[in-house]
Amino acid sequence: MEQPDYARRKENRRQRWHFLHSNGITSGCPSLQPCLRKTRMSLSRILKLLVACLLGASLLAAMPARAGGGGGGAPEPMVFTLNLGNSTYLQFGLILETATPEAAHLLAGYKPKIQHEVIMLMAGKDVAHLRTLEGKKELLEELVEMANHVIHEDRKTGVKEALFSRFLIQ
Repeated sequence: MEQPDYARRKENRRQRWHFLHSNGITSGCPSLQPCLRKTRMSLSRILKLLVACLLGASLLAAMPARAGGGGGGAPEPMVFTLNLGNSTYLQFGLILETATPEAAHLLAGYKPKIQHEVIMLMAGKDVAHLRTLEGKKELLEELVEMANHVIHEDRKTGVKEALFSRFLIQ
């Protein structure tokens, strides 16, 4: 014979209460000591974990600055694809190495202006001269001078060297 609805719900509540209290969960019980002890342990563990995570994150955030010798990580190259005449294209990646971290921040702020100046500088270049080693070295020197002019610095405090990460004439 089936139990009436009321009796079945009462039995379910009794079983739930017995399960919770046998596992140390005593919410709603006059004796809260086991429950509070578990809560304190959980909070202290959570606090320790939170402190460890914050410490780890701060160490990871500081690592790239130390590894690069003060200038941060390796800079991302600026990539240019330019039309040098009717059917000739030039693609090159440019990395500007700075003397100080402050100059690197200036470069980031002046990046659009530097990109514009590079494009304008390249407009007057002879393709045959750029194919030679001498032409590439001259271009690097001009790029360093142009970048330092844009950020209002010199080689000692601004851009000290320009590097090609790729150089393709087609």
